[in-house]
Amino acid sequence: MLKGRIYNLLKGYLTEYMFGFDEKSLETNFWNGNVVLKNLNLKPDKISALLGEDSPYSLKAGLISNLKIKVGFASLFASSP
Repeated sequence: MLKGRIYNLLKGYLTEYMFGFDEKSLETNFWNGNVVLKNLNLKPDKISALLGEDSPYSLKAGLISNLKIKVGFASLFASSP
């Protein structure tokens, strides 16, 4: 259930810049706050647009094999003072 919510949240942000992102690409561990994304294919045209027309860099193809994000899940549910 939580993994599905995290997936839907990330999908909303990532699909513009990546393709092939599915729920199998996502691993979560609620207790230690790790979210791991695997085998993400970058959309070269979108990444190049982020870099800007004047950038000396361009992307022809891109793959992120393993991206680990540390999330403070406990702080998300903690009540504020």
